[in-house]
Amino acid sequence: MITLKTSLRAYAKHPIWIAASALCLLAMTANAQEEIEITEIKPYTYAPEDCEFTATFPSEPMVGEECEDTANKRCFDKASFTKVFDMSASVNVRMTCNKIDKAVYEQYGEDVMKATLVAMTKDSVVTTHNVAFRQGNGYKQAGLVGEGKLGKSDMIYISQMWIGQKSAMTIEAELIGEALPEADEMFSNILRTVGAKSEMENSAKE
Repeated sequence: MITLKTSLRAYAKHPIWIAASALCLLAMTANAQEEIEITEIKPYTYAPEDCEFTATFPSEPMVGEECEDTANKRCFDKASFTKVFDMSASVNVRMTCNKIDKAVYEQYGEDVMKATLVAMTKDSVVTTHNVAFRQGNGYKQAGLVGEGKLGKSDMIYISQMWIGQKSAMTIEAELIGEALPEADEMFSNILRTVGAKSEMENSAKE
């Protein structure tokens, strides 16, 4: 695995990094200054009860309801986390997880999941480097790595879709702006925590 000793942008077009990043299950530490009292910000694990998947953010994300239609018949919670670094770089991560019928697990195969990710990113990603798929124990995962623009700023974009037996999760992560080691590290650390609850629990026991 590539260690983040230099900017992620140095690896953005490297074929090994591209392939690994698409399916990579890629805590912020506050630096206290003398004579200034700072409240410790603890990492927050977002793991809704009915969701088979989880992710950990440097601090508690904002959670709001989003609806797919004007009649508000299909609504779901979206967790959003944003960190701005001195106005030169930022990290944005959005996560949704919804209950699904078990039949959806069978309907969403590799081709459908890849096509869904591409459709999700058509307005924000200029160049798609890789779209990959794998199947785990009781779930399927697809991931996309791409580059785009937000205004005049460069953006590295990673999206993931996870389909389980009773829930489906999407993750969209954006690394925007200038190359900054702190932003690169936070971006990777968040993505590294994304995964199935069952596997996270097993890892914690080992």
